[in-house]
Amino acid sequence: MKNLGVGERIKSVFRIHPLPVGKRVDLYLSEHLPDLMDEYRLATKRDIAGVDEKFELYEGDVEELGSWKNSTQQRVEDVEGRIERLEYKHGIKG
Repeated sequence: MKNLGVGERIKSVFRIHPLPVGKRVDLYLSEHLPDLMDEYRLATKRDIAGVDEKFELYEGDVEELGSWKNSTQQRVEDVEGRIERLEYKHGIKG
């Protein structure tokens, strides 16, 4: 009988006892994850570390802008009303 190397013995064990699908997926991802990350431009936790904080900051800014828009709209309407009254008072057609 021929002596098999370690690699051949491992391959024969896997032929007899194949890995479950979950283990094969884990093994595949472990071996190929860096290439997959580059290929599909996946982000790491380090890449998105500050995203949540920035999102909350921008969300606050948007709320402030909404408030500013509402108050500015009211001021514009007030000014337009005064202009109309002045035009009427002085007989100017606008």
